[in-house]
Amino acid sequence: MSAVIDGGGGIGFVVATRAMGVAIEKARASGLAVVVVRNSNHLGAVGLYALAAAEAGFLGLATSNASPIMAAAGSRHKAVSNAPFAYAVPTGLFPLVLDVAMSATAGMKVRLAAERGEEIPLGWVLDADGRATTDPGAYAAGGSLAPLGGHKGYGLALLTEVLAGALSGAAMTRAVVPWLVEPGTPTNAGHAFVVMDVECFMGRAEFEARMRLLVDEMHELETAPGVDRVVVPGEPEHHAERRAAAEGLVLERVVWGHLERVAETLDLGDLLASLPLSHTVT
Repeated sequence: MSAVIDGGGGIGFVVATRAMGVAIEKARASGLAVVVVRNSNHLGAVGLYALAAAEAGFLGLATSNASPIMAAAGSRHKAVSNAPFAYAVPTGLFPLVLDVAMSATAGMKVRLAAERGEEIPLGWVLDADGRATTDPGAYAAGGSLAPLGGHKGYGLALLTEVLAGALSGAAMTRAVVPWLVEPGTPTNAGHAFVVMDVECFMGRAEFEARMRLLVDEMHELETAPGVDRVVVPGEPEHHAERRAAAEGLVLERVVWGHLERVAETLDLGDLLASLPLSHTVT
């Protein structure tokens, strides 16, 4: 089953949550659902939506387009979004979750490196002339993120444009409004969600038993020097979530500084200052 949802220019988090909910219900009824969204906005981490499917017992995929921040293989300037993509799979232990983008790194990592005055690894960013650089400032000065694996990341980013952009009727590539530059203007971004019911293929108990065998096989691999244990996607985040629930979040000082400035803008400085901070800022 399928659906096309018009987000009405609404908040991407709300629109995407609704769309994944529709996909889950359609998959519950038919076994497979594909839901695409147009006229939406930034939706945050796509892994949240794939994880919602896994927590409901389904296999979930999620992706979204955005304004260009990444070069195409061989291009001089920004051509496509970094095409965030996520999958989540129930295992009976903890969900197997991968949330990645098709760029060599995240733009926020580059911005944080620039704020700290640190160099970045060669291969993360291309300068305004399309040359690899270790200067994080080159990104904001007309540069672009490099595609992950060159033509591989670029090719997968175009698939996101097909699913989330072309198929949904949303804006594509340069027609997507950059939300960081024009935060008050609807971006007409597109999203795509796929949900599969594993019970269309085998019993849930059998599937989860096979997933546990797969996870165990990865855990039992001989490790490379300096590595304690091979983990599977989503495992570190699962443990980090449990730790944060028990001990609280740890934020870098530069991130806390951003929160303070936003709080001042919204006249919420007193509320932010009232939070217990003894173990939250490094």
